[in-house]
Amino acid sequence: MNINLITNIARPLDEIKDSLGEQLFRLLTPEKLHLKVSRFDGIYENASFEIKLGYGPLQGKWVGRIIEVGESENEYYFVDVGESLPFPLKSWRHTHRFMKNLHGNSTDVIDQIEFTVQSSLFAPSTYAILLAFFLWRQQKIKSL
Repeated sequence: MNINLITNIARPLDEIKDSLGEQLFRLLTPEKLHLKVSRFDGIYENASFEIKLGYGPLQGKWVGRIIEVGESENEYYFVDVGESLPFPLKSWRHTHRFMKNLHGNSTDVIDQIEFTVQSSLFAPSTYAILLAFFLWRQQKIKSL
């Protein structure tokens, strides 16, 4: 399954790139949804992160690794994959692209998410939950 979103931010690419880090990662991981960042190594190849989610007997964790980082004059990107995922996710690949918008001094943030679930029974609800989360995140990014 795929989710693709584009968010335009009225800030230049270099400024966006400089703001990427643990503080922004934590801001985009809402504790109200019982998500808590317990590890964030940074944004470089082979860096890891861990998010604890849920509460009580329904606790789980999400462990991811950044597998690729790249940059050109007009773009910066990195790709993370899930190494240990909460049920019902089976696989996860998220490409984060930041592209200089050529029509002004702004940046297009492009989220390309590919994931699979353990059973097709969970596909519709998982898609809906993830889409809602990324739409919330899109609005949060615009407000920063």
